[in-house]
Amino acid sequence: MWLDLRKALTAFLLYDILWSSNRIAYHETVRLFLSNSGEEKMKSRTRHLASLLTAVFLVLLVAAALATRGTKASPGTTLYVSTSGDDGNDCTITETCRTVQRAIDVATTDDEIHVAEGTYTVTAGTVITVSKTVKLRGGWNADFTARDPDLYPTTLDAQRQGRVVYIIGLGASPTIEGFTITGGNAGVEDNYRGMGGGIYSRAAAPIIQNNIITDNIASTVAMGFGGGLYLDYAPASSVISGNQILSNTASTSTDTNGFGGGLYLNYSAAIVSGNTISGNINNSTAGGGHGGGVYLSLGNPTLDGNRIISNTSSGGGGGLYVSRSAPFTLTNNIIAQNRAAYTGGGILVWGGGGYPASGVLINNTFAQNNLGNGGEGVFASNDTTLTLTNNIIVSHTYGIYIISPATATADYTLFYGNTNDTAGSVTSTHEVSGDPLFVNPAGWDYHIQVTSPAVNSGTFNGAPATDFEGDPRPYDCFVDIGADENTASDQCRRIYLPLIMKNY
Repeated sequence: MWLDLRKALTAFLLYDILWSSNRIAYHETVRLFLSNSGEEKMKSRTRHLASLLTAVFLVLLVAAALATRGTKASPGTTLYVSTSGDDGNDCTITETCRTVQRAIDVATTDDEIHVAEGTYTVTAGTVITVSKTVKLRGGWNADFTARDPDLYPTTLDAQRQGRVVYIIGLGASPTIEGFTITGGNAGVEDNYRGMGGGIYSRAAAPIIQNNIITDNIASTVAMGFGGGLYLDYAPASSVISGNQILSNTASTSTDTNGFGGGLYLNYSAAIVSGNTISGNINNSTAGGGHGGGVYLSLGNPTLDGNRIISNTSSGGGGGLYVSRSAPFTLTNNIIAQNRAAYTGGGILVWGGGGYPASGVLINNTFAQNNLGNGGEGVFASNDTTLTLTNNIIVSHTYGIYIISPATATADYTLFYGNTNDTAGSVTSTHEVSGDPLFVNPAGWDYHIQVTSPAVNSGTFNGAPATDFEGDPRPYDCFVDIGADENTASDQCRRIYLPLIMKNY
């Protein structure tokens, strides 16, 4: 209210100044209009009327500018938020806002919002709600001269009073980048309760990249879906990339289920790439559920280059649980050291109820997903069809376990250290055996050494152009098996000249 009053008074003073400077012109115009005649009267009247109209135009222009100041930014404007700001400000670099929500409310399409280091929270409810195509970037220092989320951490903390980020709106494509997103509890929310403790997105195409999403809960009292993130009806332009999705929980209830401790995708075609998904739990108590790390339902997403390691499911699918999704695609993922209480320590795929499941799994590494009863690297049942190419499957009770009528076709698989490589309806061709020679699996380093039998042993058929960290595939003359393409091998890069050519 005070800001609007200040604007009104300023406009009045400017008007008074401009009007005063033209009062002489006004009175002269009136005098000439009444007393002059003929050509002189017409010229004088025209001249003075033009001067008067110019003054009025300037007054209206200034008033319009003042009236819109602070309420609407031009597209492409950068807005600024800091812990020392004030939400009575206009979010400029010299007069920053105090809350991220204030900047979102002021912003228009394609604006950027730079958020300085510090912790941003609310007393109750969601920390930020986004329904616009804006870019939110954390990790700035106090004066916005440098950006490094590691040096200048920017935290959105819901303090268990609600979820952290709520994205809603058909056609909206906001960017969320460089934040630590923590303390969420979607079980107390009115909108989509129990879904997405850290981030919930519905009918939007968000770009969520390079964040730390940690210690969030979807629900504490009932079924929970997506402890870290929940994407609902996300199109293929949606991206979840380069995030650390760590130690989130779908449900902490003792008598209900949790689904997708780290991430839940429902009716979504999002690209999930380059994330570390680790330490997540679908249910932290005796309750059941599926998908310790990731739960995919009724969609056709692509997961590429993710490290899905050390997640826990109290039901099936320690690393991933896939329900009735067709087709889903897994390329270049490392799925290792996950635990399931029942089946599918690495991945469990299930199709049914008129919704079949089908998946293409290319150049993935499945290792040591035998920490619970669900000691299978890949498990599938019911109405499911899987096609596997160039995968490493190591150290499981069963490498691939398929229950009819589900089927799996595996080509160029490196099996090693499994009690049984396959069981059930599996057709396996061009198998490779031998220790894959991981660099340091205890330290989660699943690069392969240059002497690994996986090097140059795969097929070009369907192989991605790069490996899990962006190295070119193939690096040598043939494709390597697994998520890593070894860049030390030079077996096919050497050029041998005939002896007769060596004298030239």
